[in-house]
Amino acid sequence: MQDKVTKYPKYFYEIMQQTKQAGFDQLSDDKLGSLLTTLVALKPNSKILELGTGGGLSTVWLLVGMDNNSTLQTVDNDENLVNICKMRKE
Repeated sequence: MQDKVTKYPKYFYEIMQQTKQAGFDQLSDDKLGSLLTTLVALKPNSKILELGTGGGLSTVWLLVGMDNNSTLQTVDNDENLVNICKMRKE
C-alpha cells in the first residue's frame, strides 16, 4: 500500500497557489483530501455540507468522490477565499 497521494484533482495546484498567495495558511493535507474523496464515494446520492470552504482544496477532493446524484453545499465567511474557489466553477 502506498502512503502518498499520486493523483490530484483538477485545479488542485492552482487553488493551492492562489490560496497561499491570499495569505491563508490552513491548507488541507493531501492525504486527508484523498480520504474525503473515498468517504464521499462510499455515500452515493448524498447531501454534503462543508463548513469552511477556504480556497476550495477540500472542496475539489469532495467533488471528485461525488456521484452525479449528490449535492455539495460549502460555506465560508471570507469572500476573497470563496472567490478563489468560484473561479474554477465549470
